[in-house]
Amino acid sequence: MFDKIHKRETITPDDKIILSKYIAVMLKRVPECKINTKEHIPKIAYDLKIFYNRLLDEILLENPKNETIVQHRKAEIDNILDKLSCDPPDEIWHKLVPADQTPLMLEGIATMTWRFILFDEKPVFLTGDNPVFYFSNLGIGSTKSEMSFPISSHVTLWATRRPDLPEGYFPTSMAIVKEMNRRIASITTRYGFHAEDEDWILHSLAKKNWKLNRIV
Repeated sequence: MFDKIHKRETITPDDKIILSKYIAVMLKRVPECKINTKEHIPKIAYDLKIFYNRLLDEILLENPKNETIVQHRKAEIDNILDKLSCDPPDEIWHKLVPADQTPLMLEGIATMTWRFILFDEKPVFLTGDNPVFYFSNLGIGSTKSEMSFPISSHVTLWATRRPDLPEGYFPTSMAIVKEMNRRIASITTRYGFHAEDEDWILHSLAKKNWKLNRIV
């Protein structure tokens, strides 16, 4: 797949699905996703607690003699879900990482308009330990959504929901290169990677507040 992109060969619909799965995993395997998953666990646990308590209440209405057993089960469920909220196990995050566990995300990525932007003058594109960028306030399903993913030092995938743009390979400007690198720097957790040792890299990775722009 990546060899085809390096050679600037046409990406088929099947290729797009395969790479979409790869990108989805790249989005979910990073520390930020692990943190976000754990932040959502208390709300999920609370909803489950309400669901099971209502279910047990229905059982109790049908069989009032089972009140002791029902109350015991409620206490067990509350205890399990409270522990889950306080200390969510990593296994929950691990189960979400495979692409098929989040089909809507996979479909969202695969249905975007993909353009591979190129800059061949020198190796320029930065990548990092969190290599897939999108505007969190827009997600990937909005008409204004954008996603970028560096493939190599010379190629970055830029995906949008613009049906007016053709897909394929297109040369880009240094201004766009810098914007793509700002995006990666803004979401890098610990490690950044570049083909050359240049002074601007550490400065960019250390910066805390970024003004990022959509590419229109």
